Formats: sequence, structure tokens, C-alpha cells
Amino acid sequence: MVATGKSVLVTSQKDKAIQVVDDLLKRLDLSELPMTLLRRDRQSKLHLQNRLDSIRKDRSQAEVTLEHASAKNRHRAEQDALTVTRRDFAAAVRAEAHVEAAAKALRSSSGLGRVTRFIKYWFARRRWDRRAPIPTDRLAIQGSNQRAKVGKSAQAALGLGAESLVSSATRGERQNLRELQQVLRRDQTSFKNYSVFDHLKSDIQRASGLLKMLPAWLMTPDDVARLFPCQPGLFDVVIIDEASQVDLPSIFPILYRAKKIVVFGDSRQMQARRFAFAAAKTAVEAYARRQMTSHDPAGFLDARKESLLDLAYVRSEKENLLNEHYRSMPPIIEFSNHRWYDDQLRIMTDEENKNFGRPDERVINVHRVVDGEVADGTQQNEREASALVEELARLVSDPDYSEATFGVIALFEEQMRLLQDLVADTIDEQTVSECEIVVVNPDGFQGDERDVVLYSLSYDANVMPQSAISARMMDYPIYRECSTSGLLEPGTRFTSSTRPTNPNSLSRTVGQAH
Repeated sequence: MVATGKSVLVTSQKDKAIQVVDDLLKRLDLSELPMTLLRRDRQSKLHLQNRLDSIRKDRSQAEVTLEHASAKNRHRAEQDALTVTRRDFAAAVRAEAHVEAAAKALRSSSGLGRVTRFIKYWFARRRWDRRAPIPTDRLAIQGSNQRAKVGKSAQAALGLGAESLVSSATRGERQNLRELQQVLRRDQTSFKNYSVFDHLKSDIQRASGLLKMLPAWLMTPDDVARLFPCQPGLFDVVIIDEASQVDLPSIFPILYRAKKIVVFGDSRQMQARRFAFAAAKTAVEAYARRQMTSHDPAGFLDARKESLLDLAYVRSEKENLLNEHYRSMPPIIEFSNHRWYDDQLRIMTDEENKNFGRPDERVINVHRVVDGEVADGTQQNEREASALVEELARLVSDPDYSEATFGVIALFEEQMRLLQDLVADTIDEQTVSECEIVVVNPDGFQGDERDVVLYSLSYDANVMPQSAISARMMDYPIYRECSTSGLLEPGTRFTSSTRPTNPNSLSRTVGQAH
């Protein structure tokens, strides 16, 4: 989109989601894409300053404009060629499927029926040879090469586009760029600097000029509000990631700034809890006081119940299912695929692809902890927590898990704090840093990822019947999230080792390897 001259904003309420996108875009090594204010530390500001300074300003406008037009034409031609190859590939897949079905029928036939099947096979070959003369393997290689060319042509057009915009900028637009560079040196969260940011966004022409030279931005909703005026249609396209985590009051001002909206999310993930602090009675009274029922009788705008993803599902013009799952291994994702996705996901990982753990280790193991008990009036299970940290200490010292990263997830705050203390007492700070060990609750881990993940359920069979733990496992979002929402990278596997068996307490250890 940016390569064709569109202004684009990528946003999410989860800093981790934005950081992942930012890291992926940085791999393209494009100095002008994206402009990001994700992290407000000195290093991030310096990185952005370098991006701004690296855009060339030393060639004439006519020269750059001509070269940019040529680059855009090449990019469109590469896109058209790839579209044709994709169409031919789809036709070839259908052709080969029909021919294979005819060949299978021929192989299984005998006698007079075999003659009939041979004739059908011959006609199938003739018909589909005409419709799809190039086999799928050749088209796959051709398409792969064309995708690489499309990427390169897009990068070339994008770089020349940025240079063209800067070369044609007016004196005032160049002044805006310098002002932005100065503002980036200030503390964006300090109220003392609010007036500076207000001045930067006070003039719509100033914002339009800034987007003309820097069309791609990657920011949280708070940063968008801080830097850009609340002007309708300010961005050509706004892309919102992790939409199930985005509440409506925070995102509506961002949507107002968009001409077109693209929403990404998973309704089976954990839902946002930003308004959990508000009592239900207070929320109902506020909704009634503002007469929201008359404006929204169906309750689509009720921030207590709906996320942006829910609203987009109702009002969107088009919906696409991203059904190729690369992250979790089959034994993990197959359950979620069947239970929540109606078996629509295509599992692209291979269980034999193991980089961590021993080859004979299972993908998922349940560790039963001897005599684990939940303390009265709490959700703490000390023996379960100790067993989990002992297992974590074993894994971080195991050569089979060298260079692996680790996460510990507890369903309850009390158990999480207990585990944090035990990890701090048991594992040295250097190992915690090198292995990127985190101990969090499900909400704190949303959008993050680790090679090995250990779960603490804080379960006690003496005070919690099996029906209760089964219901918790079925309804609690973490069990959907861990296998479907992007905690893991492509080519992962889950592993764990065995523990002594006792039905009184249960902890779950899940590992992953790339």
C-alpha cells in the first residue's frame, strides 16, 4: 500500500503485538518504513532519527519522479504476473486432482470395466492438459521466484517514493519534519510537553504534510492521539492487530482518522479486561445516562461486552479466514482446531521437526505433583509451584534445551507471585536473562512467545472436583490462546519430562522448539 502512495497506520493496544510487527518490518532494511514511536527509550528514538536522516534529499524532483514512476510500473507488472501464476496454479491443482482420481479408479478396476475407466482416464488427461499445461511443481517454483521479484520491486518503489515525496516537499513541510525530529527528543508522557505535541498536531495541513513525506506509521492508539489531530480520513488505511484485545472507547478515535480499516484478530483468544475495574451497576448507569440504548439498541457499542473484533464481524464488508497455522505442533493445535475452529485450520507444522528436547519426548506431558494442596482462602499451591520451578531449573541446565527461552504461566495472581519469588530464589539472574524467563498470568503473556512454556493450574483434587477442573480447562481462554493465538513461532513442538504420579495435584508443563 505504501509503495502505491497510501498512508498507512498499524496499531494495537498490545505493545508486544506492535513490537513483533516492527521487528519483522525492520528485517526489510527500509530506512523509511515504518515510522514508529513504539518504545520511548533513547535507543528507539535514535533509531527513528536515523530513519528520518537516511532518506535521500540530494537529487532533483524531476529525476526522482521519473525513476519512481518507472519503479511503480515495474511493481505493477510483477504483481500482475504473480496473479496470473496463482490462477494457473489453482487450475493445475484442480487438473491434477481430477487426473489422479481417474488414475486411481483405473488402478482399482478390472475386466471390461477397466476399459471404460481407461477411456475416462485418457479423456481426463487430454482435457486437463489443455486447461493446465504447466504442472504444479513448475508453477510453484515460478510463483516463488515471482514473489521475490514483487518484494524487491515493492521495496524499490517504496524507497523512491519516499525520496520523491521529500524532494517535492515545500519549505513548510520540511520544517514539519525538523519539528518532529525535535519533538522526538522530548518525553512524550510528561504533561510538561503536552503543549509541544498539541502545537505539532494543531494544523491539519501540518499533519498532511508529515504523512506526505512519512506515509507509514506503527504506533499505539495513545501515541496516535498524541501526534496526530483527530481528523476524519487522515490515514488512507488503518490496520489494527490483536483486535480481540482492543476496547471500543480507545479505538474509536483512531477509526475516525481512517478512510479504510483492516482488522486482524481471533475471537477465540482472551478478551480485553481494560474495564474490569468498573462495577457492572456503574457501567449500566453510565450507559443509560448517555442514552446509549436509544442509539445502540443491539448493544454493539457496549464496551463492557464487545471488542473491536466483535463489531467488525457484524459490520465488515468482507471477512477472510487465515487458516494456515504454522506455530503449534499438531497434537496441540488439533484439539483447538476441532473444538473451536470446526477443523478449518490447515496445520502446516511437522511433528518430526524438533530443535529442542530429545527425539523421543512427547509433545505434551502432564506432571502430577505429590500431595499438592491449595492453601485455605487462597489459590496458592506451594508444592505444585516448587515442582514446577524444580522442572524449570532442570530444563534451563539441560543441553537439549540450550538457547531455548522459557515462560511460566499461572492462572491465578497469588500463584503467579509465589512462582516469581521461587524463580528469583532458585535461578540466577544471568540465566533468567539469557533464557528470557518470564512468570506471568495469561493476560500478561498475551501476544508474547517462548520456546518452552510451563503452566501452573493451582489444582487440588481435595477441594476441587474433577468436573470443576474440566470446566475450567474448557472455558478458560488460556487453553485456546496457547495453541491458536501466536504464542509460538513456526515449526514448534511441545515437550516435557515425567514427574511422580499423584491425583491430588496437577501442574502442566508444555515446551516448544523451533
